[in-house]
Amino acid sequence: MSYHAEVDHSVCTGYAECARIAPAAFKLNENNQSEPLASSTPDDVLLVAAQECPTNAIRIVSDDGDVVYESA
Repeated sequence: MSYHAEVDHSVCTGYAECARIAPAAFKLNENNQSEPLASSTPDDVLLVAAQECPTNAIRIVSDDGDVVYESA
């Protein structure tokens, strides 16, 4: 099973830590907010990117829909 990221644009402010940590999995869009990309980024790297988000805007979800990581 693998994971994918979801970004809450209501709190993302474009720090780009996620894109620095996992450049194949995230990019900044035209509004300077993170956008998840379809990639084969290892699950542990996605988790680190989510955990390092300064605004806690990233949630990690497994392919079966279970939330693996969501900031408190």
